[in-house]
Amino acid sequence: MDDEETTRRRRRWLLLFIVLLILLLLCLGGALYYIFNRDNGTPTTNGPSTSNSQVTVPTSASTSSAPPTVSPSPSVSPSVSPSPTNLTVDNVVGLTGDAAETKLKGTGFTKVTFIADDGSAPLPQWKVTKQTPAGGTSVPASTEIILTLHNPASDNQGKG
Repeated sequence: MDDEETTRRRRRWLLLFIVLLILLLLCLGGALYYIFNRDNGTPTTNGPSTSNSQVTVPTSASTSSAPPTVSPSPSVSPSVSPSPTNLTVDNVVGLTGDAAETKLKGTGFTKVTFIADDGSAPLPQWKVTKQTPAGGTSVPASTEIILTLHNPASDNQGKG
């Protein structure tokens, strides 16, 4: 009976070890999936392409991993270099600095800078009175967007 009990204990420990090993492998797999599939901050566009080039994909059944070839249209020079994805700048004049920054970063812009119209240190709750580049402009996502914020305290200076 002692041998039978020892065998049962070993089986329980072995089963526990296997279950823990499976859980560890699942966690490791989930971590690797997260690392390789997370968003790297690259903006995506869902609208129609504004490019004049056409992409042709070979239809052969070969197992080659060669990239598709690009055939330029007659109006495009043969030495076209890839350009960054352009985004349209939202008009954020009249919004608070916080709201404007959230909107622009949501569009895909990564560099939003505040300056105050009176030269002081700007606060994000102040209103945007000017933006560069202007709303409606199409620029690369890496373009710095400069927002001029109005200091409401400067309206009361000199009045006494």
